[in-house]
Amino acid sequence: MLRDSNLVVWLDHIEKDDQDQVGKEAVKFGEMAKLVIPFPYGFVITTNAYHQFLLANNLLTITKPVCKIKESIMSKSLINEIFRAYKRLEWSLKDATVDIYSSFPKKKFKNVKGEANLIQSVKSLWSSFFESWANHYLSAIVVQKKISPSCSGIMFTIDHSRNDKTKIIIYEGNETGNHYEVSKKDLDIVSKVIKKSRKQVLTDSQIIDLATIGKKLQEHYYFPQEVHFVAEKSHVFITKTKQITYISSKFIPTKSGQSSKLQRGISNRKLLLKGFSAYPGIATGYLRIIRRPQDTNKLLPGDVAVVTSTKIKLNQAMKKARAVVVESKLHHLSNRSISPRFYGKPMIIATPNSCKALRDGIVATVNGTSGQIYL
Repeated sequence: MLRDSNLVVWLDHIEKDDQDQVGKEAVKFGEMAKLVIPFPYGFVITTNAYHQFLLANNLLTITKPVCKIKESIMSKSLINEIFRAYKRLEWSLKDATVDIYSSFPKKKFKNVKGEANLIQSVKSLWSSFFESWANHYLSAIVVQKKISPSCSGIMFTIDHSRNDKTKIIIYEGNETGNHYEVSKKDLDIVSKVIKKSRKQVLTDSQIIDLATIGKKLQEHYYFPQEVHFVAEKSHVFITKTKQITYISSKFIPTKSGQSSKLQRGISNRKLLLKGFSAYPGIATGYLRIIRRPQDTNKLLPGDVAVVTSTKIKLNQAMKKARAVVVESKLHHLSNRSISPRFYGKPMIIATPNSCKALRDGIVATVNGTSGQIYL
């Protein structure tokens, strides 16, 4: 366990009992180190360092203006410790490029390079802590070496859209990128969905390495995980892991023969539209064409929302509908709050104007895996 005199600590030296001094994110990296899971190398500037800085500059009162922190001077001992750790992130004659962040508030400085910029970023984060006195115990700062990835993405240690615990799902890029299914039992790649005009970036070896890591993390935390990763050359690094927040109550059979029969049954129906998969899964319901914001009011649980206007808040449709079809011109609006992977529901990106082929009120089946809609 860390002592009060510890101002800077390496991520791989952190114990679970150190959370009050280093924050939740740093503790998870410490746990990864013990599991021999690769992550971007780095260190933590502890809450002890923050409190020492406040005390040395007579800032232990909330009546002081926030700008005083940026004007105040760090002690030489603290600066030396930070610089010593920073220099270890890169060879001696080169400054490392780092990402700097903290668990509160949700603020992050990316691509910071050089000692002066590092100190300035640390003080900027400390200023934001000072605005909320109640959150001073969350004032640890993580500094990690920047990875130059050839690919980044997200892994789910179960297929939570189908509540299938036998699969690990890996997305290349974001939730609309290539994705791969890996058998959790034997760690074999069982499915690849490569998007049109794209190519596979992750190698098969990296996919299996990620699945191995995902399986290990789920066993450690006793709960399915959402794992963020980056790949650099032949290596993969984990940047974040957290408990999956949504698991579908529905399960599409995946035993030998059952899944293929389901797919064949759908493919025998009349094809209404062919788009691109944004999230896998199969759902049937009444189509509701959403052209105006007020149209979301007519959505009922179990309907399929077809969103055609930039004025629509996609998260409202996502929450109500069983599946969502979005015109390609709207896809750039996607963000974390309306991500299909967050809701675990099938989603298709339709080609321009193809939604005109769909009629309000008809019953249709959305195949989120193939990007097709059938009558």
